[in-house]
Amino acid sequence: MGGLVLANIAESVLLPASLAAIMFAIGLSLRPRAFLNLAIDRRPLAAGLVGIVFVVPLAGVAVAVALAPTPASAVGLVLLATCPVGILANVATDLCRGNTALSIALTVIVSGLYVFAAPLVAHYAVEIAFGESRRISAPTADLFWKVALVTVAPVSAGLVCARAAPDLARLSIPLKTAGSVLLVLVFAWVAARQRAVLADTMGLIVGLVLLVNLINAAIGLVIARAAALNDPDSAAVICSHMVRQEGTAIFIAVSVLGAPDIAVPLIINTFVGLAVCAALFAPLRLRRPPPGEVRP
Repeated sequence: MGGLVLANIAESVLLPASLAAIMFAIGLSLRPRAFLNLAIDRRPLAAGLVGIVFVVPLAGVAVAVALAPTPASAVGLVLLATCPVGILANVATDLCRGNTALSIALTVIVSGLYVFAAPLVAHYAVEIAFGESRRISAPTADLFWKVALVTVAPVSAGLVCARAAPDLARLSIPLKTAGSVLLVLVFAWVAARQRAVLADTMGLIVGLVLLVNLINAAIGLVIARAAALNDPDSAAVICSHMVRQEGTAIFIAVSVLGAPDIAVPLIINTFVGLAVCAALFAPLRLRRPPPGEVRP
């Protein structure tokens, strides 16, 4: 019972709180012109959306059809390929000194599209893989508010506070550090709780999830180069292609479809995606901050 209570606190309170603290700190170091630049030069945003909304899902479906060992894992890989940008992509972009404003914009826009696309994707993936049709109802309002509360709201608050009291920008690094430490502890706890599931699925599915992440990173890199993006924009696009928001897809697999085995690739990706992104941290980390961002 005690472990369950701690798990609920870690996942429902500490996780969003640490993310919100980091996003608030990012807001302190951003300036409004960083978002205005996205409206002036739409190329980075358009390039990111093309890769995440169209190319990544097609590549993921191809991997699922060609290599998935079971229908359940195939559906899980399809749900993974169509997940929106993860909130942690904003944190990863910031750590890589990328264009955080671009990463936040991609997260919000793709999440908005996902709330409408998720039921259709799940319906047709199940129908094709299992030969049966199921009515899928995704928690669209819940997804929207989760994204808003841990991205838009704290970043906006940070922007306002930095505008009202510029000296507060000095708190950006300490807040990011504290939030990041708490985030690592929460993920360590989640990993410990899921060790049985992960141990049972080591092998082919882990390899497939790793393959999907490497493909996504390559897609992000190719698109960034094809669009001739600068280094900060490229880092944001690549991180946004790798770190996904699996929560709603896991909900659909477990609560709506009643098939926890479908959720296995999604659960594994929570750790594999972050690991791949961390491995690319050094080459993505830049010396110069993106335009419109102030760093102490």
